[in-house]
Amino acid sequence: HFESRQFGKEVINQPNANIRWFITTDYSKVFAFDARLFYSEYFGESRNGSSFSLSPRVRISDRFNVRLESSVDFIENDYGYVASLDEDYNDIILLGVRDRTIVENTLVTEFIFTKRMGIDMRVRHYWQEVKYEEFLTLLDEGVMIDNDYNPLEEDGSSSHNTSYNAFTVDFNYRWVFLPGSELRVVYKNNIFHSKNNLDVNYFETFGSLFQQPRINSVSLRVLFFIDALYFRGKKKRNA
Repeated sequence: HFESRQFGKEVINQPNANIRWFITTDYSKVFAFDARLFYSEYFGESRNGSSFSLSPRVRISDRFNVRLESSVDFIENDYGYVASLDEDYNDIILLGVRDRTIVENTLVTEFIFTKRMGIDMRVRHYWQEVKYEEFLTLLDEGVMIDNDYNPLEEDGSSSHNTSYNAFTVDFNYRWVFLPGSELRVVYKNNIFHSKNNLDVNYFETFGSLFQQPRINSVSLRVLFFIDALYFRGKKKRNA
């Protein structure tokens, strides 16, 4: 209902079927892992999607563990809203048919000092590449028809092709100083980068990523838990 960016113009998705498989080993062991496979096929169209994820983990001690979360998604002939780059097409709703590749890697470490105090760090890299194949016009009742909209770069690639990177580091300190009350100190380091030319492969994304401006932030949050029933009971006793 919202993909078209215009009220009353729905984008209709065909029925689909999917199959999933997963395995999880014993977390109490020094080494364990999770693995997942997923495949989806849409009826009456060539759209399909598949994904694979693997998450090995090492329990160094009862207080210290490290895990890696990696996933790869492939989505073929997906379609979604496209903002026009040509004024002649501003009065129509454009949908782009595109292939999407998504790779996400996250390294998580957790260390517990006491039952009330601990730290964790999360380093995450997210990459999505979108390659446009063709463009459609959305009509009433979800009908989509071909059009001749296809802005190109000098090398013949679509001007809407996108390679997006996000590299984030989160460091979190947590102290539960009273039951239900805690103090958190969070440090964040973020890098975001988007460009219209596609990368040759996943590792090419790092070529210019760390040359981009970084966003650093530190936040402090203190949460107090107040038991209202305690004060109500105390007031009755004083009365």
